[in-house]
Amino acid sequence: MRLALGWLMFVLTDSPWLLGLLGFAFALPAIVFVLVGGVLADKFDRRRIIISTQVTLAGLVFILTLLASLG
Repeated sequence: MRLALGWLMFVLTDSPWLLGLLGFAFALPAIVFVLVGGVLADKFDRRRIIISTQVTLAGLVFILTLLASLG
Protein backbone atom coordinates (compact mmCIF):
# COMPACT_ATOMS: atom_id res chain seq x y z
CA MET A 1 0.00 0.00 0.00
CA ARG A 2 2.86 2.38 0.74
CA LEU A 3 4.29 1.90 -2.71
CA ALA A 4 0.92 2.50 -4.38
CA LEU A 5 0.28 5.65 -2.35
CA GLY A 6 3.79 6.94 -3.04
CA TRP A 7 3.39 6.32 -6.74
CA LEU A 8 -0.03 7.98 -6.78
CA MET A 9 1.30 10.99 -4.85
CA PHE A 10 4.19 11.43 -7.26
CA VAL A 11 2.02 11.02 -10.36
CA LEU A 12 -0.57 13.51 -9.13
CA THR A 13 1.78 16.16 -7.74
CA ASP A 14 5.17 15.52 -9.44
CA SER A 15 6.75 16.75 -6.19
CA PRO A 16 9.59 14.88 -4.46
CA TRP A 17 9.05 17.03 -1.35
CA LEU A 18 5.45 15.86 -0.98
CA LEU A 19 6.58 12.30 -1.55
CA GLY A 20 9.03 12.66 1.34
CA LEU A 21 6.30 14.20 3.47
CA LEU A 22 4.13 11.17 2.74
CA GLY A 23 6.93 8.89 3.95
CA PHE A 24 7.16 10.91 7.16
CA ALA A 25 3.38 10.66 7.57
CA PHE A 26 3.67 6.87 7.35
CA ALA A 27 6.48 6.74 9.92
CA LEU A 28 5.02 9.12 12.51
CA PRO A 29 2.17 6.88 13.76
CA ALA A 30 4.53 3.93 14.05
CA ILE A 31 6.90 5.99 16.18
CA VAL A 32 4.14 7.42 18.37
CA PHE A 33 1.92 4.36 18.87
CA VAL A 34 4.42 1.50 19.05
CA LEU A 35 4.32 1.31 22.86
CA VAL A 36 0.54 1.53 23.09
CA GLY A 37 0.20 -1.12 20.40
CA GLY A 38 2.46 -3.46 22.32
CA VAL A 39 0.36 -3.15 25.45
CA LEU A 40 -2.86 -3.73 23.50
CA ALA A 41 -1.36 -6.75 21.74
CA ASP A 42 -0.62 -8.29 25.13
CA LYS A 43 -4.13 -7.60 26.45
CA PHE A 44 -6.29 -8.75 23.52
CA ASP A 45 -6.48 -11.82 21.27
CA ARG A 46 -3.82 -11.45 18.61
CA ARG A 47 -5.88 -13.28 16.00
CA ARG A 48 -8.73 -10.77 16.31
CA ILE A 49 -6.30 -7.86 16.18
CA ILE A 50 -4.75 -9.16 12.95
CA ILE A 51 -8.13 -9.83 11.35
CA SER A 52 -9.49 -6.39 12.26
CA THR A 53 -6.41 -4.56 10.98
CA GLN A 54 -6.43 -6.50 7.70
CA VAL A 55 -10.15 -5.85 7.15
CA THR A 56 -9.61 -2.15 7.88
CA LEU A 57 -6.67 -2.01 5.48
CA ALA A 58 -8.69 -3.74 2.76
CA GLY A 59 -11.48 -1.20 3.23
CA LEU A 60 -9.06 1.71 2.95
CA VAL A 61 -7.50 0.24 -0.20
CA PHE A 62 -10.97 -0.13 -1.70
CA ILE A 63 -11.81 3.50 -0.90
CA LEU A 64 -8.49 4.66 -2.39
CA THR A 65 -9.15 2.64 -5.54
CA LEU A 66 -12.63 4.08 -5.85
CA LEU A 67 -11.41 7.66 -5.37
CA ALA A 68 -8.55 7.21 -7.82
CA SER A 69 -10.79 5.71 -10.49
CA LEU A 70 -13.38 8.48 -10.11
CA GLY A 71 -10.72 11.14 -10.51
